[in-house]
Amino acid sequence: RTKPDSAMFEAALEKAGVPADRALMIGDRYDHDVRGAAEAGLHGVAFGAEDGPAVAYRIESPPEILEIVDGEREG
Repeated sequence: RTKPDSAMFEAALEKAGVPADRALMIGDRYDHDVRGAAEAGLHGVAFGAEDGPAVAYRIESPPEILEIVDGEREG
């Protein structure tokens, strides 16, 4: 299976032992990265990508990931 098939994301989560609601998928393509991840229950992070309904966060530079992770830990 390959992106954007949600089964690919689910298999990765299972292997890592991480629940979907505690995971982020950072991608630069909405259709191949963010949408499939969101369908599997992950938080979709658009990195300079087009917006879509499954985008939980949008970033323009990698350091912005730290702000998201810190916010998730606090929330």
